[in-house]
Amino acid sequence: MLYEIICDEFISHGKKRGRIVFNSGLNIVQGHNTGTNSIGKSSFLLAVDFAFGGEDYAKDNRIINHIGHHIIKFCFIFDKPYFFSRSTENKNVVNICNENYTILEEKSIAEYSSFLLNCYNINLDNISFRNIVSRYFRIYGRDNANEKSPLALFRAEAQEESLSALLKLYNLYKPICPLYADLQKLKKKKEAITKQQYVKIIKKKTYKENIRRLEELKLQLDYLTNYGRDELLAVDPEKAEKIAEKKSCLDNLNRQKKRLWYQYYNIKNAREYRRPATTQEFEELLKYFPNSNLPHIKEVESFHSSLIEILEEEFASEMSSILAHINEISISIDNVETFMNEINLPQKISEHTLKTYASISKQIDAIQEENIIYTKKKNLENNIKISNQNYINVFMKQIAMLQNIVNEKMAELNAYIYGPENIPPILNVLKPNSYEFGTITDGGTGTNCKNLILLDLSTLMLTMLPALAHDTVIFKHIGQIPMGKIIELYSRNDKQIFIAIDETTKYPVEAQKIVTERTVIQLSENGNELYGESWVKKAIKGNEV
Repeated sequence: MLYEIICDEFISHGKKRGRIVFNSGLNIVQGHNTGTNSIGKSSFLLAVDFAFGGEDYAKDNRIINHIGHHIIKFCFIFDKPYFFSRSTENKNVVNICNENYTILEEKSIAEYSSFLLNCYNINLDNISFRNIVSRYFRIYGRDNANEKSPLALFRAEAQEESLSALLKLYNLYKPICPLYADLQKLKKKKEAITKQQYVKIIKKKTYKENIRRLEELKLQLDYLTNYGRDELLAVDPEKAEKIAEKKSCLDNLNRQKKRLWYQYYNIKNAREYRRPATTQEFEELLKYFPNSNLPHIKEVESFHSSLIEILEEEFASEMSSILAHINEISISIDNVETFMNEINLPQKISEHTLKTYASISKQIDAIQEENIIYTKKKNLENNIKISNQNYINVFMKQIAMLQNIVNEKMAELNAYIYGPENIPPILNVLKPNSYEFGTITDGGTGTNCKNLILLDLSTLMLTMLPALAHDTVIFKHIGQIPMGKIIELYSRNDKQIFIAIDETTKYPVEAQKIVTERTVIQLSENGNELYGESWVKKAIKGNEV
């Protein structure tokens, strides 16, 4: 049990409040009889939740902005006292302390939660300590005090999650667990198929069209092999396409080689044409062109001869480069021809035939892959349907047992408050992801809040739930006499219950006695707020300044 809380920031009339000691059963945070708000009742319950491993206290900006980061010290007693402290600045760490609250070592919040789980002897599967406790620490601002959806840990939680957590707490989830795991595996397999980047998901219409198209393509392939080349049957589509590419490459290489030889011989001929013109050739020229400037022509011819000599090195270099290129191409041709020989495919099979064969084969493979994926998906969907139905059947069987237990206990507690003639609340689960809760004939706010209290008290009595906390907001709409009976029910429980209430003088005498005996901290205005001041009044005073 939680034995004590100490915080230097808890102030009363200018002095530290010191050690706040708790009872083993009911613990009351009592407000003023006028019902004054903003005095720290909810904040104190959040501090209690902080000791139970929660983090909302440290995340409350109102507290941190006004007080600053601070340390909460607390002690639990199980087989012996265990002392701890937590800082709001580092909420993920719990300090292990000695009896003087000197820090000895640190634990992570996960390790601390496991420690509490073990110390409270909670041996339940697939549920954490915080998942158990958080649902039943209903404190203003935590968004889990919705009387119409009392099982929710937070407002947007799926009802299936809420119901599963309840089954786990009542130790009725074991038969469901493997079925749920199998269902999730199948769903993940289906999701994996639909999310594959290069997989096309088709519908039934396309599946049927694919079957028709496959028949057509197979006929084309049969024609190609029966009336074309039987050797194609031994070649897979990828290899056929590669052979076609090699054939095309071989043709290109041979054309390149011919073009290079042509260039080579052109340069060779130009290089070898170096004979100078003779005197007889010049005289022959004068016969036809008597007015020619023979000295000038000889000068030009001499220039051409000298130019050829200058270009000799360039001719030699270019011819050498071309021969090297021809040699490279010859090697490539040899490699391609070697590949073709190793394939052992007749050279006379045309490139077009190979490409057609490859194209048809690839289309067949692609369509078959689409249909295989479609079949796998349909099979998974059928298996999911069967698995889901098995899961629902067992879930509803287990939930029926839970409903009987809970509804019977709530009826007992409701009769204590109102008498046996009053209609009690019921939990009615329609399916694994849908439930109803309440009193059939009365949907008033006060009745709904009373129903939530009865559900929590029933769960506290029937399960390993170690404690619960109820804030003032839950009690506001409940009548005085029923509230007096509820306080009596709280007081009869051996497990720790933390409640915040005010206006207690309006309750019946017996309830007032219980409040007096079980109050662990009393808060009011004018310096007796939890932190010794009213933030509201402080803000007003600041505005006046």
